[in-house]
Amino acid sequence: MRWRRGAKSSIVSEMDVGLFQWTNCSPPPQGHSTGRWGRAIPDARGSRPAVRMLQLMLVGVGLVVGVGGCNPSASATTGTATQWDGGDGADRARRSRSEDTLLGGGADVTTSDAPDIVAEVSEPDLCQLGATAVVTTVASAPALDGPFDVTFGADGRLYVADRTANRVMRLTDDGLVVFAGTGGSGTRDGTADVAHLHQPNALAARSDGGFLALTDYGTLLRLVDANGSVTTLAGGGAARGPGGEDAVLTTARDVDEAPNGDAVWVEYGTSSVRALPAESTQVVVLAGTTKGYADGPAAQARFSGPHGISAAPDGTLYIGDYGNNRIRALRPDGLVVTVAGGPQGHSDGPLGLGTMTLPRRVVWAADRIFFISTGSPRLRVVEPDGSVRTIAGGMGPGTVDGPAESARFERLYGLAVEDGAVVWLADFDGGTLRRVALPERLCGDGFPCTEDACQPIDGSCTSATRADGSPCPTGSCSAGVCRVP
Repeated sequence: MRWRRGAKSSIVSEMDVGLFQWTNCSPPPQGHSTGRWGRAIPDARGSRPAVRMLQLMLVGVGLVVGVGGCNPSASATTGTATQWDGGDGADRARRSRSEDTLLGGGADVTTSDAPDIVAEVSEPDLCQLGATAVVTTVASAPALDGPFDVTFGADGRLYVADRTANRVMRLTDDGLVVFAGTGGSGTRDGTADVAHLHQPNALAARSDGGFLALTDYGTLLRLVDANGSVTTLAGGGAARGPGGEDAVLTTARDVDEAPNGDAVWVEYGTSSVRALPAESTQVVVLAGTTKGYADGPAAQARFSGPHGISAAPDGTLYIGDYGNNRIRALRPDGLVVTVAGGPQGHSDGPLGLGTMTLPRRVVWAADRIFFISTGSPRLRVVEPDGSVRTIAGGMGPGTVDGPAESARFERLYGLAVEDGAVVWLADFDGGTLRRVALPERLCGDGFPCTEDACQPIDGSCTSATRADGSPCPTGSCSAGVCRVP
């Protein structure tokens, strides 16, 4: 788990290629809403209204846009591209707080470079992004040698995989301390004072307080328990493949724990998504067996050297498809869809137009997909409406703190999100742990507001609450879409 504080639901949703249909119209049960882990929990506000949606489909060279209610018979009309402005200009990124799913992708297999993306976008809230993000350096040498990944443990602390030092570090109030690994370069299992963690390149928290780690050039999957003891789970003869043979990990780049307790990871060498089910010693392939690009059923889907994976509470796996310059998703129904990206580039833009270059780590958190873009290092995000936005970086390599537009990173690998408000980065080449404070949310009149107050209630728009408790201006409701005045 590379994010703290549970959020609501997956970005990927049900769709049907070629048909412009409204889906996911059903609210949760009466008197319930979605809670920390995506389960229905009692809510004093009563049932949520049926969600109105904005749908965009990239068709050929144009976008088709529709706004309406939950009408299963609604269908698209073809025509020229139309851009939804959201009421405050195309440059202003917006955040949707729907508890329904948002983005979808085609079930048809495709190998085109054109981003064939279908999306459903719920009404935006009354909160907007405020001022620029701010980057600071939290730790560097000699406390760190080569930080490669970061994650939040069940204890709420940040943990750092130091690939060069062969250790996992814990960030405390007094600084970084060794949590696991002796610094040795072997593969020895055992208690924290004797176990080896050779070149840990990925780290993910487990719900039981332990961690999953990839070590030894991505050939071993290790379990690090809450006391720092290490056990090899897969690789080196510790697990079996489908035919009973020793399971071999080939340059595994990233790992996470799925909501059901399975260990899931992506392999650069085999361009696949694999898993070790909980309480099992047999590794299985979830999707991808041949390098390429194709959406569709998991058995037919293709990836190109994936580098990142993040499990959402609903079981959707978000994947940084490095070689294809895309963010992909493996849905619980077994379909692989494209969420964002297409031709290589660094362009911010709305759904279908934002581009990326060699995405590495991805983290789903607070209804967004945060990711690291290679080249001129950048921290970027896919917003709930499908738009791609740069948060910080892009000015060329370096170690420069300050406002996002002037901040620089050397080479980023690890990524963790805290409460949807702070992003932590492992800058390997810079040997630094970086902290990015995201902009606060603002009401339509520019005052800070609380996120949870910015919700549609009873089919109309609520007046959100500023941080000081006073009300924001009430938004107007047009075609089921809340708009800031």
